[in-house]
Amino acid sequence: STSQQGNGSTGTRAKSQASQGISNNDLYVKVIPNRTEVYQHEPILLTYKFYANGNFNLSNIAPESKPDFGGLISQEIPIPEIQKEMERVGGVPYITGTVLQYLVFPNDSNLVKIPGMTFDCYVSQDAISSDPLDLFFNGGGLMGSILKRKTSDIQIKVKPLPLPQPDNFRGAVGRFEMDG
Repeated sequence: STSQQGNGSTGTRAKSQASQGISNNDLYVKVIPNRTEVYQHEPILLTYKFYANGNFNLSNIAPESKPDFGGLISQEIPIPEIQKEMERVGGVPYITGTVLQYLVFPNDSNLVKIPGMTFDCYVSQDAISSDPLDLFFNGGGLMGSILKRKTSDIQIKVKPLPLPQPDNFRGAVGRFEMDG
């Protein structure tokens, strides 16, 4: 996944020093769809997850703006608190966490492009400790930077509903349960 880094600097020397050396491999955000091929009206779960690896503190991460799903029906799934975990990517340990989740419902059969989203990542570096876990979980200092990270666009193949449709079909797709 390719990410882009904005300058993130607000002009002060301390803030620019805090973001020095934090590459796109050290900090990035990735969108993970639960599937890339669905039928019309079938929901797709999009999970936006950050990956951090390095001697810096990621104190907050937030989308730069609301996502634009290009006319798709969408519903945000609230995440009360980011649960941080350790995950290995290519043998390298990263601290990860889910930032956002959305359900999107494609209306038409076609190839759907879900555009990338830009996130503001609030980071600071700490010279006291070189342990990335200690830096990450201890809240960091007051001096920091905002780094921009963008997710990649993803393509979803939306297949038309099978024909012929039953007489009692009303457009709902999926597995439903009702408790009464």
